[in-house]
Amino acid sequence: MARTGTVKYLGALTALLLAVTATPGFAGERREFLIELDGTFAEFEMDCTLIDGDVRQTVRRREFLPESYEILAEAVSCEIAMPGYSGRIRGKLYADGKLIASAAQNAVRPSITLRSDGPWGPARGTRSSGPFFRGETRGYPPDSPGNPSVPPINPSVPPVNPSVPPVDPWTPAPAQ
Repeated sequence: MARTGTVKYLGALTALLLAVTATPGFAGERREFLIELDGTFAEFEMDCTLIDGDVRQTVRRREFLPESYEILAEAVSCEIAMPGYSGRIRGKLYADGKLIASAAQNAVRPSITLRSDGPWGPARGTRSSGPFFRGETRGYPPDSPGNPSVPPINPSVPPVNPSVPPVDPWTPAPAQ
């Protein structure tokens, strides 16, 4: 797997793939895959499963959009997500220069999956978004004034109508 901009190979993966191709029993048909990712400038996480002969390897990357990668393998399945962000992510998967899968998502915590044909089925691109739980703080500390799930409390705000005295819920109402 290499970044196309700087052609930087992942050392461990390259060594593993070279070891597999050097074995005499290897009869896999490798293809050249290209993954292009763009969208909202934000950090993303990518988990790719690469199949090359009998070897199944998972590669994890954490970088910023936009990005692209070259991969030499028999089959590829990649899940790309922006778990802490809201925005747009779009991806395209090419095999030997031909577009085989694409997906785009614009949501809170967008996620896409790009797959070539392989043990998981035919080539396809899918999209989804991560769950957003009630009461979640979106990264703010619980007591932070910037926390959107906690309403601000400001006792120094005067009443709307100064002629009406403030009501204390703990004081009993006067008898009539």
